[in-house]
Amino acid sequence: YYLPCQTIEFKCMLDETVVKNIMVTNPTKKALTYLVKLEGMSDFSIENDSIMILPKQTGQFPVKFYARVSRPVTARITFKA
Repeated sequence: YYLPCQTIEFKCMLDETVVKNIMVTNPTKKALTYLVKLEGMSDFSIENDSIMILPKQTGQFPVKFYARVSRPVTARITFKA
């Protein structure tokens, strides 16, 4: 099942890189692999396009942002089991 969306803000100076972690939980009794899709500005990046979470465990998925312009930019990340 899917959880509600959240907004994550990356506040930083120009020419600075910030990494934030998204907490991903597996509430089931079996290991799950989430496929990750990042859409939007190329200022955002991810190193992997999937994450495996063991049963009843929580993992962290890093998202990197590089500030190359001084205006707000957006992207969307989706986790699909």
